[in-house]
Amino acid sequence: MKTIKQIADEIGVTKQAVSKRLSQLPPTEVSTADNGTKLISPHGEVILKDLIKPSTNQLPPTEPPTVVSVDANVIKLLQDNIAVLQEQLAVKDKQLAAAQDALHAEQLLHANTKNMPLLTDGGEPAPAEPPAPPSSRWARLRRAWKGD
Repeated sequence: MKTIKQIADEIGVTKQAVSKRLSQLPPTEVSTADNGTKLISPHGEVILKDLIKPSTNQLPPTEPPTVVSVDANVIKLLQDNIAVLQEQLAVKDKQLAAAQDALHAEQLLHANTKNMPLLTDGGEPAPAEPPAPPSSRWARLRRAWKGD
């Protein structure tokens, strides 16, 4: 009599796989020990192995892929296609850079008209110039009187 673990190790499957198939065995082939361990009779073991073996459907070994000969004209055509695509990509990169420059100029103009601080690349305001110290009313009057 063998335990579920022993049979699973022999077959090379998990204990859960053996336990799942255990319900398909006749009750006479399975007994329970005093500690709750299920024991399977030798005949039950043969039945379990037969039940589990067909279900372990492993893919049949496949043949290695065959090397396909490619015509030199096809290779030349593909290389030309890649060159055209790379040229188009370079043009798009230039267009994108120009659009980013224009956007930055518009943002600068808008920020200047609204007296808004500009944002850096990190999304934080750029360090602004320190504001002029507030002048008192009397200081302004003195400057106005002197003609500054």
